[in-house]
Amino acid sequence: MKTPDRPVDLTVDRESPLERHMQRRPELAAAVAAAAECLQRSPQWTQCAASVLRLLGEATGSGRVHIKQFRREAEGGLSAYRCATWAARPAKAQSDDDRSQPFDLVAAGCQQWLDVLAHGLAVEAEDSRLDQREVLRSRDMRALLALPLFANGQLWGMLAFASVTESSRFSRVEIDVLRPLAAALGASIERNELHAQVERLQRTEALGRMAGAIAHDFNNLLTVLSGAFETMALEPATKAMTEPDRVSLTNTVQQAIDQGARLLKRLMQHGRVTEDAPRELDVAAHLRGAESLLSQAVGRSIRLHIEVGAGSQHVCIDPLQLDQVLLNLALNARDAMPRGGTLAIEITKAASNDDGHTATWTVLRVRDNGHGMPAHVCEHIFDPYYTTKGNQRGTGIGLATVRAIVAAAGGHIAVRSAVGAGTEFCLYLPAIRHWTKEMHEGRAAS
Repeated sequence: MKTPDRPVDLTVDRESPLERHMQRRPELAAAVAAAAECLQRSPQWTQCAASVLRLLGEATGSGRVHIKQFRREAEGGLSAYRCATWAARPAKAQSDDDRSQPFDLVAAGCQQWLDVLAHGLAVEAEDSRLDQREVLRSRDMRALLALPLFANGQLWGMLAFASVTESSRFSRVEIDVLRPLAAALGASIERNELHAQVERLQRTEALGRMAGAIAHDFNNLLTVLSGAFETMALEPATKAMTEPDRVSLTNTVQQAIDQGARLLKRLMQHGRVTEDAPRELDVAAHLRGAESLLSQAVGRSIRLHIEVGAGSQHVCIDPLQLDQVLLNLALNARDAMPRGGTLAIEITKAASNDDGHTATWTVLRVRDNGHGMPAHVCEHIFDPYYTTKGNQRGTGIGLATVRAIVAAAGGHIAVRSAVGAGTEFCLYLPAIRHWTKEMHEGRAAS
């Protein structure tokens, strides 16, 4: 049902004497203006529907005013669903009886009403006419005025004024005053539906990004598992694996499986209101525990060197997220050294002074001697979905995830790289004595 190309002409069957209605016109015009302003101010038309209907109902002297939406049923009928209603006293509100249920207009013999509304015309009915009497009485009405509501070029529903005490009629003057309000209501409905579509697209995009990030992390774990099982497959031929090597490899596989299980648990909790689980963590001890996992991830051609400085190396971070950071940086280093090389991970301390306030940082340095990056690439490496590896090998999610995790822990990242000279990532995390609950709550709010 399309909006007519010609201007809307709200024609009624017959008019009441003009003099009878002219005295109501100023009051009705004021009510329409107030209702239109209310629609303009409200981000959702449903938020102000009650006020709009009350203004219109009191100004027109109607017993009930409805906003109804038309929906095509699976059986082929077209039903009117009540979206909002106002009822004057002593009129009975339709909230707990059968009249609040969807009303099949076609089955009730109101197809002609739909045809009139679809052409942008008003419908005025009263129970003095035999062909309308039963329909109106079944809905506890004596008279009805319905104005069409259009949204997105289609007949969306109707704005209906019902008289429950007498067969009162609206003049064309009054209908002309109400017509712009019906158009404004339709525009508000259309605007809200467009916003709802945008929100659905945004939710879909967010789910797609989350799925991509989860897939990226699982792929990293599969890389570890694949390397471990490849080593196991080669071992019978070489018979060079010692018992300690076998135990270490088994532990690596179990560690990857455990991390995958934690990642799956995090995914299953998505949609519930949950927080990250930052806790006090000894970065040095955690790194030592992840050494076999990282070594298996980078492969045999790359030497993994870990160095831990003296003193306490405690920070506050989610252990699972720290594993994500280490694994992402290790695999990026592996890709930068296709012919082998050295991956060095070092933990040190650093201090900074900002406006007289001294802060102590735990610094996690991840350095490789790979092919390095030019300056124009370094500028974009943390951009989501930016990758130089091609669609078959890179997702552009890993480093964006690393930066987000470090920022959530109250830290920051510095990168140094040059073509042919390798790359170094320096992750600055607040030392534990500078981490407070307020800091975590503050960054969560931001």
